[in-house]
Amino acid sequence: MKRFLFFFLVLISCDSGSENSNNLSSDETKIDLVTGIILKQSISGPSILLGNPNTFDDNLLIFPNPPIDAIFVEQTENLPISEIWIVPAVEEKLFQSVDFSTILNSELYTDVMLDSSSQIKIDNLQSSNITIDLSNLSTGYYRLFVKVEGGLFWSNIYLNRDGIAIEELTDFWN
Repeated sequence: MKRFLFFFLVLISCDSGSENSNNLSSDETKIDLVTGIILKQSISGPSILLGNPNTFDDNLLIFPNPPIDAIFVEQTENLPISEIWIVPAVEEKLFQSVDFSTILNSELYTDVMLDSSSQIKIDNLQSSNITIDLSNLSTGYYRLFVKVEGGLFWSNIYLNRDGIAIEELTDFWN
């Protein structure tokens, strides 16, 4: 009987541990989570990686980051962008050791989720390069979602209205 009780308690504790890992996984993919950013000032300039960005931005070129009033988005294979959403986000340093390449995919978020979370939505697009006016947004972190041929891709941006020095962003993420 004691062995049965011991086995039962071990089984319960293992089961509750798996629940915690499931919750962790859902936290890692929150639609408004920024775990790092890629700074890029020009189309041909170098990129600076800060933190562990939870981005899924294959074949997208996004600059400048951080933007002030506008940001340029280009699909580098000249495929048409059909929709763009900009979602306010919160920066977190909790997931710096996560391998996001094993978690993120183009079906992770739905249009409905993006519609309900976004501050800006631009649809009915048919161009591989778009300039987005950000003048109505406040300083802070955002996630920029782009739909290309039914697939969803995204990057993290920091809108720098207050003139925060790049060193302050670097200090935060290091």
